[in-house]
Amino acid sequence: MRTKSLTVQFHNESMDYAESAMLAKMHGNIEEAERLFRKALHLELKALYTFKEYLLEHKEPTYSVLRRSAATLALDCNQPELAKGLIAEALLYGKPPTEIAQELQDLLEQINIKNRLSLHGYA
Repeated sequence: MRTKSLTVQFHNESMDYAESAMLAKMHGNIEEAERLFRKALHLELKALYTFKEYLLEHKEPTYSVLRRSAATLALDCNQPELAKGLIAEALLYGKPPTEIAQELQDLLEQINIKNRLSLHGYA
């Protein structure tokens, strides 16, 4: 179970950095927020790949939850293609619970809306 505890550690650290990033953003410290979001994303991706072996046996809801979290952080880091890939993996290879599947679909819609706005010069 060492892999599982390491994954939980990476995920918890990621969420701590994400929370700090949100606070920095609220206080107008955009550069610090971006740095913290990148660190959070790095740790969440580390959690995903550290947990790979365990996921082969105990897939859901952890598989989709970690991907949802990483996709959200990828969006915070302005990496929509990475976010789309993480969402696609969760929806194609996992069997997310209904609530998480809906959240993944909502994230995908956010990306699509941003893309459409950008195409029309609004973003």
